Amino acid sequence: ALSIEECDRQLNHPHLTDDTKRQWVCLKAKLWIQHGQLLRALTCCNDALMGDPTCVEAIAHRGLVNESLGYSDLALADYDRALATLTAQAEEHEVSKGDDHLPPDLLLLQQVWLWQRKGYVCRSLKRYADALESYNAALAVHPTSSTALSGRGTVLALMGRRRDGLRDCQQAVQLSPEDEIALNSLGIVLMFMGDFKEALKQFDRALEHDPAFRKAWNNRAIALARLGRNAEVLESLTHALSESSERPALDTHESWYASAWALKGITHLKLGQFYEAIESCEHSQQLDPTLYGAALCKLMSLVASGRVIKRLSKPDSRQQLWHDLTVVFQALKVRLLILALLIGLIVLGSNTVLASVRALLPTFLSVVIIGLVAADLWVNRTRLNFVWRIYAKSGVLTYVRAVGILGITLTTLAIAYQIVPPFMQWGWATAVFGESGNLIFQPFNLFNSQGSSGDYFSILSRANVLLGLIHPLGLIHPLSIGIAHLRGMGPIIAHPVIRFDISLVFIFCFWLMLMIGIPFWAQLEERIFRQGANTWRKICIRSVQFGLIHILVGIPIVAGFVLIVPGFLFACRYKYVYSSHLKRYRNPIKAQEAGMLASTADHAVYNAILVTFIAGTFALGQMLI
Repeated sequence: ALSIEECDRQLNHPHLTDDTKRQWVCLKAKLWIQHGQLLRALTCCNDALMGDPTCVEAIAHRGLVNESLGYSDLALADYDRALATLTAQAEEHEVSKGDDHLPPDLLLLQQVWLWQRKGYVCRSLKRYADALESYNAALAVHPTSSTALSGRGTVLALMGRRRDGLRDCQQAVQLSPEDEIALNSLGIVLMFMGDFKEALKQFDRALEHDPAFRKAWNNRAIALARLGRNAEVLESLTHALSESSERPALDTHESWYASAWALKGITHLKLGQFYEAIESCEHSQQLDPTLYGAALCKLMSLVASGRVIKRLSKPDSRQQLWHDLTVVFQALKVRLLILALLIGLIVLGSNTVLASVRALLPTFLSVVIIGLVAADLWVNRTRLNFVWRIYAKSGVLTYVRAVGILGITLTTLAIAYQIVPPFMQWGWATAVFGESGNLIFQPFNLFNSQGSSGDYFSILSRANVLLGLIHPLGLIHPLSIGIAHLRGMGPIIAHPVIRFDISLVFIFCFWLMLMIGIPFWAQLEERIFRQGANTWRKICIRSVQFGLIHILVGIPIVAGFVLIVPGFLFACRYKYVYSSHLKRYRNPIKAQEAGMLASTADHAVYNAILVTFIAGTFALGQMLI
């Protein structure tokens, strides 16, 4: 109930002793901290320490101020100094630390608080061993401290000891069921264990007890993001990033605050709200200019919105773009250099070892792709009703449009292959897999079977032959080349033997995985490249971006330009449904949702037909060889 004004009145009392005056100054510093006035609190702490350099409260409050200002090293020094002073005072007063039946007195409670703060700062600095030592010291003084238990549990989870961390956090919640810090820590550990739904429940429980708990709002947003509930992510981040009189923003210098702005930018990017994504990422970079996620998200948003050329035309923004590229490169440089070195060795090397590596690399990358697809399906396992909605409830016309768009695309590709220069037919996947094509189809190479002669045929080559037989112009270059020319084994057998082996089961399983994942991937692409494109200028820009971005997955350069065509047609579908819905209901938000659902359905069915056709071709080739 005390106020700063009351502290000032007491400090103006003419008969105060020095000790009493220091107590009131320390109390005033604590009140300034609660009001978010950190510099004023720091002044009060220094005033108290001028009179008594061993004043534990002043040292501890100054440590908290330094921690809140982002000066972690100074905060740790203050906490260590306060702990050393308390230890000396405890020895002087002969305080017993071993009698668990006696409640800790004031000195021991201060020790517990200081050890907990030190543990938290060490954890934020990723000094997990020091943090664990600090929390253990706190628990040695006060074994039933829920804050120390939950803090130690979080550190153990960060160190990979997730079950031990979960046990500590559960014990902390049992000791203090209404402690929002313990509930928040339990949610964090559950997220580490992949149980995002249960983690979300713990964050909601923490916020019931303290609606102004900003970190819990941020952690809740992370859990929602992993569950794919993007609209709710933005709502949670609004609470996490807002300041209030109840709890001033004392933690804006902590790493989570900049990451929260970056997460907001990434969520806006997923929703196709590129301008909001750029603004959020710039907020994040003001707090942490080296944050990789913010830099990458900003660059992607600039490209997707078509604003990158405008930024390049101005010196200041051009310099910022260069900074963003540098941050992204610095974060990825080791992986990029390893990848470049590996590809260089594979392409240029000729000895036996490198030949073996070259043979194994496609298999290794294929396994990685299968793992990534499976992981994405696991993340979206609660949204399988969306897959059913796309495939079963989109209507017959969706399939008719998809077949038409696919026919236009394949015909355009076949014609383009006949007229473009040879370098346009190259894709980076050629250097790794020997064939250019979409990277996601490469796991089918795992399902090669051995022919009677002991030679392994490339399934992709067989697919080229079969597709060439179906389409007179050919679909994948070179398509008119027969198996005889591919392997020099003479003419194609007139009566192939139809057989079945286990590889067909794997082809079917991978096809099924792709079919389930396609609606989610199509929805993401539509949010990035179609949402908000309500003018023909935006449609053209986004369509070009949609086509060219696919070159990154290994398709030939010419195929990237050809994919501009289906991108444009999907955008036309979005614009038609958006305009019709807006004209009828006058609700832009609902119109955008309707347009997104329509273009997503066309895009997903288009991809599903193409994948089914390719998988069937692979399977047929497997049976015929």
